[in-house]
Amino acid sequence: MVNKLLALSFAILSFILIYLAMVSLHWRLALDSPIFLYVAFLMDRYHYIPYRDIFDVNLPGTYFINLGIGNFFGYDDFAYRCADLVYLSATLATTAAVMRKFGWKTAWSSAVSFGLLYLWYGPHLSMERDYLLILPLVLALLVSTSIPRLNYLIKGAATGFLLGLAATIKPSAAMALPFFLVYLCLEKKHADGPQGFQPRGLAWLLGAAGAGFAAPLLVLVFYLVRNGAWSYFVDMAVHYWPLYSQLTGPRQILSGSERIQYMIKEVLALGGNPEWLLPALLGSMSSLIYAGRSSPAKRAVVLLVALTFCFGLYPLTQGKFFFYHWIVFYYFAILLSSLCFTEGSRLVTIEPLFLLVLVILLAGQRSSDSASIGPRDTLKRFYNVVRSPNATLSNISTFSLTPPKRGRVDEMAAYLKSHLQPGDRVQPLDWTGGAIQAMLLARARLATPFLYDVEFYHHVSNPYIQDLRRRFIASLRLSKPKLIIEVLAADKPFVQDRDSTRTFEELIQILQSDYRVGLAEKDFRIYRRK
Repeated sequence: MVNKLLALSFAILSFILIYLAMVSLHWRLALDSPIFLYVAFLMDRYHYIPYRDIFDVNLPGTYFINLGIGNFFGYDDFAYRCADLVYLSATLATTAAVMRKFGWKTAWSSAVSFGLLYLWYGPHLSMERDYLLILPLVLALLVSTSIPRLNYLIKGAATGFLLGLAATIKPSAAMALPFFLVYLCLEKKHADGPQGFQPRGLAWLLGAAGAGFAAPLLVLVFYLVRNGAWSYFVDMAVHYWPLYSQLTGPRQILSGSERIQYMIKEVLALGGNPEWLLPALLGSMSSLIYAGRSSPAKRAVVLLVALTFCFGLYPLTQGKFFFYHWIVFYYFAILLSSLCFTEGSRLVTIEPLFLLVLVILLAGQRSSDSASIGPRDTLKRFYNVVRSPNATLSNISTFSLTPPKRGRVDEMAAYLKSHLQPGDRVQPLDWTGGAIQAMLLARARLATPFLYDVEFYHHVSNPYIQDLRRRFIASLRLSKPKLIIEVLAADKPFVQDRDSTRTFEELIQILQSDYRVGLAEKDFRIYRRK
């Protein structure tokens, strides 16, 4: 009876995953994904080089992935959705392969649960940088834990290389490297035995891992140096990264003790979903204590526990705690939770109960930033899902029916398409308010190196910010864009704190003297050059 109930539950959740995947093909781009794809479009169509031609805080790994998407799939919404599902399928397949050693139920639970979690968040999480880290990380897990006959030098080099690739997307992904190295060293020591073990072998292993890790980063440095962008990158990293890291989710500038208190509070909230700790603890304990006596499997579980702890602290390295910064932590928490299905575990008798807990957690996920919630809130949301599952799935389906930014993006794009001629350029005064997505839809060319305007309005007393303002005005006067899009909506993430401003006098003078309003709406204006 229990096995039949589990099989039915597995089938239902698998069907929901497939349903969400099909629905997601109709989603529009949202949040950061249109920005990444637009930069890739500029690199592809106009040969822009990050940092030299585009002022940006991200590493190029994200843009190379999006460049591959654009070249292979295309630069529109449907192409991006197809690429997203291909990447997700590769992630889930590799996840199942890693967890297969614990039994097919564990492999199924880990893959399908994460797939549901990812799609449950909708298009706002699609191909986010933190999500992109998961595939190289799980591939490193596959190489390290699931291919026993592979030579340890090859294991070390491959693991280091995969983590190096992850570091080209987010540098803080490198914090996982020591945990993998300790695991590989322990595995080699165990395989060699007390008589065959030699410290020199560990030195070779660590050297191979270090060389593998450095390889992608050296390629990245070579790319920037060859294209004359290295000095621009260093200038941005040295002077702007420290300022940008002080910006918090609520659009504040925090430093000193205030910042420390804020970061401790946020990391303890675990993205507002601390409930994942309980099933993760149950799963890891069931494998370490009650499961079979396979030492390699137990050491793999210890590695998973270490990585879960690692990425629970991972948002601290960035100083920001948006919902997508927690997705890697949730991924490893799901892997540990799925260990409750490990074959031979004494917890096997409560599998149906754990499955219920798993469904409750998935249904109760919140996508807003931080702010911890209690078990009562989770149960209440789960009750709403059970009471009206059609309404819940319908809400997810509406991602494909709701135009981005309540129609603002399509309206701006239509105006651009009807007024731009070959050679014309456009300057956005925006961040994530939809102007850049409209420029992507219209295939408009960026006028200045400044893709966003957020950097002009915080830390305004800092000499570097003042220099950025001067550079922007000089570039704007030189390029003379035909159109300028200014987003005025409330969802534009202006910094509203000390040492910040909402005015830019030199920019206002240019708009008043050289431009007239071509289209004025409540949330945005498009200026046309006189």
